[in-house]
Amino acid sequence: MRHMATNFAENLNQIYMEPVYFRIIGIGSATKDAVKTLKEKSLVATEVTLAEHSNDITPRPDDRMVILMAEKATEEFKTIARRFLESDVLTLAVVSEVMDNPEKIVNSYTVKPLEEFAETAGILMSVIIDSPLVNLDYHDLWSVMSISSRFYISKASAGGVGRVKKAIEDADKKLGNVMSTVRFIMVLYMNRDSPTPLRMNEIPAITDYIAKFPHTDVAWGVYFANSLPDDKIEIAIISAGIN
Repeated sequence: MRHMATNFAENLNQIYMEPVYFRIIGIGSATKDAVKTLKEKSLVATEVTLAEHSNDITPRPDDRMVILMAEKATEEFKTIARRFLESDVLTLAVVSEVMDNPEKIVNSYTVKPLEEFAETAGILMSVIIDSPLVNLDYHDLWSVMSISSRFYISKASAGGVGRVKKAIEDADKKLGNVMSTVRFIMVLYMNRDSPTPLRMNEIPAITDYIAKFPHTDVAWGVYFANSLPDDKIEIAIISAGIN
């Protein structure tokens, strides 16, 4: 499975017809655990680093997206974020507190507790680098995030009869009616080797949910996650818009 994902990532340059590179940067010692967790995942096509000093972090010519993780929007965080934003790099942030005037610092951000930083960054990266059945890509993420001021992520899993509908309902409840949604991404994860693979009669649960948002741009994909129990699927919803 890792071999397949690696091959998929190695072909990213051909898919986008230009150099592609992604970075996840932890700012401050509070993000050390999240950085460690993400490094252990060996995310392909992605560099994960802990920023010691703001002077050490600068955009590179082939950067396309950066995810900044910080407990607070300190001046050091803002300095690093602005460098990427002003270099036309898709600049996303995962922080623990609501930000003032985020549009001057990042393209979009979300608020999560520290213990969810790694999972949140991992979900965003999975859209780009994981091996897909029905794929999304960097451009889908760009179209959703580049025009929003804030994004929200929720995730839920379910098994058995009606599992897709149940997971969507649970993920939607976690998301809540938090803002005016402009666009969102839905990702379904399944175990490639599951004896109960995704069936066509489960797809309407996805399309029925999407139909509830007739004025919202929606992208969705299906990805393999062999860490899931055989009969379970997982749904992640990335909702982006205006506070």
